[in-house]
Amino acid sequence: MILSTAKKVRFLQEYISEWAEKLIAPHRENISGIRIDKKFIKGNKQIQYAIVFQVVNKLNKIELKEGQIIPDYFNIFFPDGIERRIKTDIHQTGEFRFQSFIGSEIESAHSYEFGSMGLFVNDFFNNSYAVTNYHVAAKTLMNQGVFLYRNDNNTLDVSIKDSDGSTLNGSFAIGRLNNDVDIAFISVAKTSNIVNRLPNGNLVNIPWGKEKTLNASGKLITIYSFYNDGVSTTIKDTSMSINNPSCNITINNLIQLKGVVTQPGDSGGLVVDHINSVVGIVVGADDYSSYIIPFYKIFEYLKCYPI
Repeated sequence: MILSTAKKVRFLQEYISEWAEKLIAPHRENISGIRIDKKFIKGNKQIQYAIVFQVVNKLNKIELKEGQIIPDYFNIFFPDGIERRIKTDIHQTGEFRFQSFIGSEIESAHSYEFGSMGLFVNDFFNNSYAVTNYHVAAKTLMNQGVFLYRNDNNTLDVSIKDSDGSTLNGSFAIGRLNNDVDIAFISVAKTSNIVNRLPNGNLVNIPWGKEKTLNASGKLITIYSFYNDGVSTTIKDTSMSINNPSCNITINNLIQLKGVVTQPGDSGGLVVDHINSVVGIVVGADDYSSYIIPFYKIFEYLKCYPI
């Protein structure tokens, strides 16, 4: 078996997704994420790929305890049976932060912060939901150590403010924050206002699937949220593992964007490509990049499709 460079990189991305928790655990308060990228030496990008540890602060080895020092390399067996030495790299990117905030679009009785709504979806039983992040809809529950929520009593406990000033009330029905997703589904009644129309008047198109997402590095995307009417950038990485020390949960397989293009209040905001196909929703940022949850991860959690 001969592995192409692309297949080697994909294998390494899957490897760090599987082992991210253990790789981050020794120094969770300082390691903010892990990705596969080309190694830098004295500011110059090299040909070989490395396991890149994103840290809040780059520390000298003498400042670290035994067990906290990131190895210079890992010996990893690949699917072709060959053991390869994969070097590591360390980038200072600052602390990852969720981007819920006061003054945005979705307000929940289960949270003291606000965020943006991503889009409306229907499940396979034709129930309608507004989609946002769990940390937007359930910050109070998170502080109590509750990271899974389900409610069937249809209590109207969420308010969704539209850009035209109108308000849609809904019920926080399903939510989850774990290694795979940070997602909340707000049950809403079917009305003529339930439509995924962008500020430019266009409707969203069918979402990206998993395969398209994993091969989307370099693709142009645009973000729509309460604060952003359409800010664009490109995708840097499609299999990023991010650690949030505020809840000690590492979320895997996030999309990393080029640059910090979001701000507090953008969490949950919709991300689309150049033909308005749904890519995912905003989850947060550090000092280096913004990050989004791909739609295929949302679909894997609750089989749904944009209205």
